[in-house]
Formats: sequence, structure tokens, C-alpha cells
Amino acid sequence: MIDLTTITIGGVPVLVLIVALVGLAREWFGWRGRTLRIASAVLGVVFGLLYQYLQGWPTDASGMIVFGVRLLYGVVASGLVDVTRDIASRAAPPQ
Repeated sequence: MIDLTTITIGGVPVLVLIVALVGLAREWFGWRGRTLRIASAVLGVVFGLLYQYLQGWPTDASGMIVFGVRLLYGVVASGLVDVTRDIASRAAPPQ
């Protein structure tokens, strides 16, 4: 199993970095829905490629599978942002 919290670039966990950038895109640009998910996926691919470049390109089938999983970080980050927002809205007292 891959521990997503141990994958870092410059000491910063990639997943946390993507979640933060997705949150900034939502606040600064007002992106929502499909646009935010696409931006999240693009960030995941970019950081996945950067991480893989820093680690060295895979040379076998298992390395390619791990590489493919790393490219899904944007989708994971987008899902985490959505879940966190939903939990926060349910925990907020009614107005």
C-alpha cells in the first residue's frame, strides 16, 4: 500500500500541497464544480510528473503502476477538499 503522506517534494507532502492549491483556486478564482476538478487533476498530474522526475523514471511494470497511481493525486485532493467542505458544513450550527 502506498502511504500518500510520505511522498514529498522539498519536504512538503505533495497531497497537502495539492489540497492547498485547490483551495486557493477556489477562493481566488471562484472556481467550482467541474473546473475545480479539472484544475485539481492537472495539479495532480504536474506534481506527479515532478515527483517521478525527482525519483527517476520507472523501468518495470510495477514502477509504471505506481507512477499511474501517483498521477491520480489531483482527483484524490479534489475529493478530500469536497469531503472536508461537506463535513464542515454539517458541523456548522444552523443559522
